[in-house]
Amino acid sequence: MEELSKGFPQGIEYKIQRDETEFVRESIKEVISAIGLAIVLVGIVTYMFLGSGRAALIPFCAIPVSLIGVFIFMNILGYSFACFGVSYYFCIIIKQMYNPNL
Repeated sequence: MEELSKGFPQGIEYKIQRDETEFVRESIKEVISAIGLAIVLVGIVTYMFLGSGRAALIPFCAIPVSLIGVFIFMNILGYSFACFGVSYYFCIIIKQMYNPNL
């Protein structure tokens, strides 16, 4: 803004009324912190459920890799993330039709 203010007519000044950048930065930090905590907790729960580190490591690595692959192919084919959600919703409906007791 200082650079732009040099081109303003004389007597015109700028004043920042509201700066949202700090809020956005803090929000991003909180999201990254929450994702890190979620990864750690999922790792612990998976380890406790499967009982060994090797058995817990396989799905812990396979799930993100498969999701990244799905998103890459969706991008190549021109689909959006909303399409992924709709297809996931239909998979749940079909599963419930075939096995309503779950």
